[in-house]
Parts: sequence; structure tokens; C-alpha cells
Amino acid sequence: MNIKYYSYTEEIIKDIEPGKIHIFPKSADKSLGKEIYMQDLDRKESIEVPNIFLKQPKFMGLGEFKTNLFLSDEMVLREEKQVIAFYRSLSSKNRKELGVESYYDVIDIAANFLNFFKLLKEYRLTEVRDLRKWQRKIYDIFLDIEKNYMKFLSDKHYTDPTFIIKDENYSSKSLGGYRDIVIYNKIHFTPLEKWIVEKLEAEGFTLTLKLQMDKDDFCEETLAVKGVRVGKNIPVTTKKIEVYTADDEFTELLKVLDIQKKIKDTDIKIFDANNENYKYNSFFNETRCISDLPIFSLLEGLHKLLSTLEEIDGELALELHTVVDIIKGDEISKYYKIAPEDLDKFKALVNEGYKYLTKYVIAEKLGEENFIHRIFEDIEQMRSYEDLKKWTGELTFSGEELEKLLDGSENIGKYFEALSEIEVIEDLDVVDGWKNFFGHGKTAEGLLKLILKYLEFKEIGGSLDTASRKQGLEEIKTMKNKNILLMNISDSFIPKNKQNTFLFTEQQKKNLGIKGVDEIRLEEKYNLFRAVMTSENSTILAVKNMGSDSSLSPFVEELMEEFKVNSKHLKQTTENYLELIRPGSEDGGKLSGGEKPSKMKFQVEELKAPFGITAYMCDELFNCKYKMYLRYLVKLNREELEVERNLTRREYGNLAHELFEAVLKKIELTKDYSLLESGRIEVGIVMGVLEELVGRRRLKLPRLNERYYREIIYKNLADSVGEFFRKISKELCGEQVKGLLIEELLKSDIKNKTIGIIGRAKADLIIKTEKRDYIIDFKTGNLNERQLDFYSILHAGEADLTEKYIFNVDKGNLEKSKKIKLVKDETGRNKVDPDGKEKNLGVLEIELKEFLNSGIFERNKTSKCDRCEYLDICKVGEVDEIK
Repeated sequence: MNIKYYSYTEEIIKDIEPGKIHIFPKSADKSLGKEIYMQDLDRKESIEVPNIFLKQPKFMGLGEFKTNLFLSDEMVLREEKQVIAFYRSLSSKNRKELGVESYYDVIDIAANFLNFFKLLKEYRLTEVRDLRKWQRKIYDIFLDIEKNYMKFLSDKHYTDPTFIIKDENYSSKSLGGYRDIVIYNKIHFTPLEKWIVEKLEAEGFTLTLKLQMDKDDFCEETLAVKGVRVGKNIPVTTKKIEVYTADDEFTELLKVLDIQKKIKDTDIKIFDANNENYKYNSFFNETRCISDLPIFSLLEGLHKLLSTLEEIDGELALELHTVVDIIKGDEISKYYKIAPEDLDKFKALVNEGYKYLTKYVIAEKLGEENFIHRIFEDIEQMRSYEDLKKWTGELTFSGEELEKLLDGSENIGKYFEALSEIEVIEDLDVVDGWKNFFGHGKTAEGLLKLILKYLEFKEIGGSLDTASRKQGLEEIKTMKNKNILLMNISDSFIPKNKQNTFLFTEQQKKNLGIKGVDEIRLEEKYNLFRAVMTSENSTILAVKNMGSDSSLSPFVEELMEEFKVNSKHLKQTTENYLELIRPGSEDGGKLSGGEKPSKMKFQVEELKAPFGITAYMCDELFNCKYKMYLRYLVKLNREELEVERNLTRREYGNLAHELFEAVLKKIELTKDYSLLESGRIEVGIVMGVLEELVGRRRLKLPRLNERYYREIIYKNLADSVGEFFRKISKELCGEQVKGLLIEELLKSDIKNKTIGIIGRAKADLIIKTEKRDYIIDFKTGNLNERQLDFYSILHAGEADLTEKYIFNVDKGNLEKSKKIKLVKDETGRNKVDPDGKEKNLGVLEIELKEFLNSGIFERNKTSKCDRCEYLDICKVGEVDEIK
């Protein structure tokens, strides 16, 4: 093979000769080659008559060239079809060994399998020895699968692009009479590629390798780069190199925008070492895919809904957590035309505590016209789709609707092209029905996921504005550039820290002659050096941050040393940010000021009479009047539409209260109080009541981790009931129970000249005995003894005329409240009544009078403020001196 070396000051992709095959390892260079040839052709045709008998050049990518040299009479499967064939070829033994239950379990395994054998073919390895025990196990499994895979393909008359590469399949006939081959800037040849070169030369082909590097940097014996050095004539081409570091990606982005703004009238090309995962990719016009269109978001939402549809006691039900998450998206909202009034009705249903919704409950509670009912009917219908053709037929939508979902009519052709390509899978005899692919009852869901995976990277038209386009480093063309900007050139991304090390260690790769991390890093270094040294002006940016363990790439540091360049660290100001991001803003970066909230604005006359005070309001009145004002008068509550998958603290508390209520009502119904008096109640009775409650709340309790709830949480609740009975019997000390008041509504008027006020509360349990009354508050959250005083006053007229207890459901503790707490704030300081002797609602009357008449609240920061939901409004401690 003839090797020609070019300096960094020369162009190697030029003078494309007709009648030859031109091979490019980079797809970007293949496009460049075609472009240069057409320009030369146009120029020649303008000055001379074209030779119509001249054989045109043939442009090929390296992979395409290699594939064309290995021929088969059978159809070659690619991409998804390979994975499906792999899944079909697995034996029951293979499935068990690999833990495969459905098609989606094999996607990564199939990729590893195909890449592994591709590696063996590329390095012409027929057998691998000296493997460790765990490696040998995987290797043997793959060899077993290979036999089944090849048999499956053979039976179906298909082949695979990896396994077609065999010596007996080699043929140069596909080259179509071309005898001259030119290869551009390929700096490493694998054993397979060397074998191909030898075969072609033996057949009389002329091969030329063009390399842009010093001759001393390339080993002609191994056909691989062995070093990267700066060429002698570099200063002629490279006029300016600038290196900038930044503390974070955002500051780096601002510098990119700044550079674009300054040289917007000239050609600048941007390349990113972290192109796919860059945090601010939305600032650049990338190639668009169907996944960037509204239709993809809609289909993703429908797939999530379909995947959570399940049967509960024979009825189909939608998981509400997913429904809530999905309807927050614009596309679902637009597609189903969700009206505000329908959404409000749905919110009310969510607030009832549902975690699942059946079609019957939706119709009963919301009506069949509500959007949730329409969603349910669609998902129910989709569940019956059991082949791709049915799915693709249903995903055509109406013309006007489809145009909106695809962001314009220009993308409709690409969309239908993608759907037709998906349908082909079922025509290839690779699939024999889908029922065994995705698990029982999951066929429709699995097929929609397959369609989404195919659509995700299907490219559509992108922006032609190259000034704001960003590409990966591998897209840098082998040509001279005037201005080049290289982003994220830090040691986090170049050299790459993670290499594909599936199965083989680095030492094993070396022993087998497989390209290892050192060779890969040398290639990365060459590509970066070549890009900089063939550009007139190069700007290099990197995040340098000790906290994120990120610094300049060592390759850049070598360049800086060679060219005597110092890096500059960027510090962006707010003004610069506003200028770059919002150049048309009239605010000029002025930050809005705020004032310290201190007033409660309401008219007493506007309050409903009688004005009701609850136990919780009473508690807020003593602790934070502003919180009481916001929550109960302004009624400013968070309206977040959220449904937790797990059992929340509130739901757990509701279930606990319902359990105690149901058990106690059974006792009250029979008037047999011996169970309370003796402190003995059978666990079976409690569990029976609990099972009945759980059954009634089947749509309001989580099914996720259901076994854990039944065996741990529910059992603990039942045990807690028994513990309460044992402990309350000791407090009763043999007193005979006369009756039970369960969830009793308590009321009492509170004196006030301005407005009628009434105290309201609901006591969990009041036990009436021949001597006294016992008030019990069941708690699963924070304890609050002030509430017990409030209950006692409303029930008996004074705070100390009853025995008051708090039962902690979680701990099984029964605590007696011995002191009057109503007149004390949370720090224990007396409020209004310095002696703490007030036993009725007198103190509350004074507090309410002060609250209703003053309209001003005190700003005292306490330990509870940091957890308060109104902190962002009150801003205590932020605009005040913390007390």
C-alpha cells in the first residue's frame, strides 16, 4: 500500500480523481469529499467540455466498504430485527442463565453479544483462552447462543452483518470494476482491515493511504499511529490559540455566546467533547428527531398510562400517580382538550385520597364527559392492540391533528416513512406473534414501546443556521478551518475515562492484540491536535472546578506548552449575562424590590357569622397568627396536584383513625364495654375490621409493596389497637364504662362583641364512666396537648374537668396530659393569663379579640418556621433580624 504524508498546512481531501474508490473513516469527510468533487466538476465544466465516458468516483464510508466485500444470497437483518432474532433464538436454558423474562430484558444483552462477536471478527480471533471463571461462563453462554442464533437465521433464510464476515464470503466483485482505492486519514488498521488490504493487493488493486501527520508518527509495519507531535510548519497556519476555563457549564456557555456575537459575520464552527449530554444543548440548533416533536411526548404519555393499567378485583384501573404526572404535560392536555372546570373536578377527586381509578368510579364521580373518562376509554382500547400494523394504523391521526403534533406538514412524510419501516418487521418472518415477547397482558404496551424506540432517533429536518450549530468532536472534518471553537475539553471527557471493557480486561486486550485504552487515547490526542493545528484561530473552553473534579485535558496542557499559551479563567457578571441572554430587555437587569410583610388585610364584617374556630386554628392562634390568617382566612393552601405511590403519613393516619373508630363503634353498638374494662381484645377481631377497611379503600391504598403493608404496617396497626385497650384499662382502674362518644362533634359559643364566634372540634374518643369522662386523641403525627384542653372546654366547660390522654399509635404509648396547655405558646410561655389558671375559653376570647382587631402580626422566628409552607410569603428571618 502506497502511503502519502501531508503536513497540517496542506489539504488532503482535494483533487478527487474520477475512476477511483474513495474511502473515508469519517462520515463527515465522505460528505466533504463529494462536495469538493462537485465543486471541481462545476469549475471544469465551465471552462472545458466534460468527458461523458469518464468513470465517476465512488465515495464510501469505511464500514460500507468492508460490508460490500462480504457477500451472501440471504437477506441481511439490521438493528431492531437483529435483536428480535436474538430474542427468538434464546433457549429456555439461556433465558434462565441470563435472567430474561421479556423482550426488553435482552436489548443490552443482544448489543453486548453482537459487539463481542464483531470484535472477534475484526481482530480475526477464532478462539479466546486464559479467561477467568466468570468470563468463561459468559463466553460459553455466548457461544451456545451463537449456535442457536445462526440456526434461527439459517432456517429463516437470513444472515447478520457481523456473522457474514467469513473468509469464504469474501469477494471484490462488488467494487464494480474499480481498481484504484484511496483511503483518507485512517490512522489505525485492525487485523481484518490489514487482511482486506493484502487480499486486494494480491488481486492487483492499487491502494493509496493519505495521512495528515509526520511520517515519524505512523508505523507502516503495524499500520497504526505511534505518536503525535506538532509539525514544523504549524505557525504558518495556526495564528491564534486561546484557552479559557470556567467554574461551571453556564459560564462556559456565556463565553460561547459572547464569541458568537463578536464574530457572527464570519465562519465559526463549534465542536463539543460532551455533545450529547451537554446541559444547555437547547441553545444550539441540533439535528432534530421525531422525539423532539409534540407527537413523541403524546405517545410517551400514552405508553406510561398503558404500562400502569392493571386489574384490581377484576376491574381495570389506572394508577393515579401516573395520570397526574402525564396530564401536567402540554401535549396530553392539548390532545384531550382538558378544560379548567374538568381539571378542578379531577383535583377534588384526587383530594379524596384515590390512588387508582376504575371506569365505574370515574363515570360515577366525574361523568363520562370528563377527560379522564376519555383517556381511560382510549387506553382500554389500546390494550387490545396485539400487532404493529394495528398500532401504526391507529397512530395516523387526522390530517389537521397530525400536522399540529408534527410541528408542520413538512414532517408528515418522515413520520409515515418511519411507521412503514416499523411494519416491515412483521413481514420478515422474524416474528411469530408477539404474545411471548413482553409478558402476560403486556403485548400492547411492549409494542408501543418498540415503536417509541424506533421513532426516538428518526431524524427529520434540522436548522440550516450553521453559525449556532454544535457537533461532537468526531464530526470535525479533515480540512482547514478559519475559526474553530472546542467546548468541554476537560479531563472529564477527553481522553475518555470510560472505555468499552465488556468481558476483557486491558491486559487481556493487549495479549489478544485488541486496541486498548492507550491506543484509543493516542487517536483522541491526534484528532484534537489535528483540529487545532489546521485552524487559523482556535478557542478552547473547559470547566475547571475542584469541587466537580474537573480540569483541563492533558492534551490541551501539552498544546499550551508547545505554543506558549496561558489559560484565562472566566468570571461572568450578571450584567454580561443579561446582555447575552436578554439583549432586548427593558429592565436592564434591575432586580425587583420587596417589602416586609406585616399586615393581615381583612374586614371583620366580611367574615361569616358565626365565625368557626377549630382545634387546629386555636393552635395556630397561639403560635403564629399570620399562619392562621393565611391558612384559614385567606385560605391560601398549596394546590399541588400530587399523588404519592406509597402510603403517605396522612393516609396512614386516616387509616389508623378509621380502624380505631370502626373497632370502638362495634363495642358501642353492643354496649358491651368489658373489652375496654379488661383491656383484652382478640387480634382476630381487629384484623377482621382492618381487612374490611382495606377492602373498602382498595382504590385508595398502594399496591406497590402491598405485601410489606399487609405483613408489617397493617399488623402493627392491629397490634397498636390491642396495646391501647391494655393501657386504657389500667387508667380506668376498674371504673365501669357507661358509654362511648366516637368522633363526637363538640360545639360552644365564644363571647365576642364584634362577631359571633363558635368553637368546633371533633374528639376521637370520649369514654364516659360513672365518675368522670376520659378524652383520648389518637395521634400518628405530632403531639398537641392544647387541642385536648380545647376539647375538654367544649365538652365539659373547663379544661380540667376531664381526664385527657394522647395515644401515640406508632409507639403504642398512652400519655396523660396533666397541665393546662391552652394558655401557653409553643415555647411554654404563658399567654395573656400570667398565672395559667384560666380553665375555660376566656383566654381564647382575648386572643381572638386581639387577632381580629389589630390586623398586625408579630415577626418572631422559631424552630418551626423553616418547615412552614408559608415561609416564602412571610420571609421571617430573611428580611428581619432573627430573634
